[in-house]
Amino acid sequence: MLVAGEGDPWPSIWDGVYTTAQATRGEAIYRAKCGSCHGANLEGLGGAPPLVGKYFTWDWDGTGVDNLYEKIYYTMPDDRINRLTPKESADVLGYLLKMNRFPEGPRELAADAENLRTIRFEEGRGGLRGF
Repeated sequence: MLVAGEGDPWPSIWDGVYTTAQATRGEAIYRAKCGSCHGANLEGLGGAPPLVGKYFTWDWDGTGVDNLYEKIYYTMPDDRINRLTPKESADVLGYLLKMNRFPEGPRELAADAENLRTIRFEEGRGGLRGF
């Protein structure tokens, strides 16, 4: 389990919860399986929402990272033909965190919701909006 700062047993995405290697793998998966709907720059296309920026981070603010992981794993891609594996879903999540300027760290995100449940998605440092 990841350990955040002293006295805080519940890490947030500001505590470096994915690795550079994981985000790199996630980028390749994103480009192959997600970019045609969400855009090359994660800007969103047509009915697919953007995956970067304040509207994306506000949507997930205050939730557990497991919620975003499950959204990716259970519903993406929309056609379900190229369904992502649990590991691919975690890698794409790492890429999304990187592209939203959350810091990387020494450990990869787990490829299951149970282990991601204790990681808080906080749009801003310390739960404050804006960064």
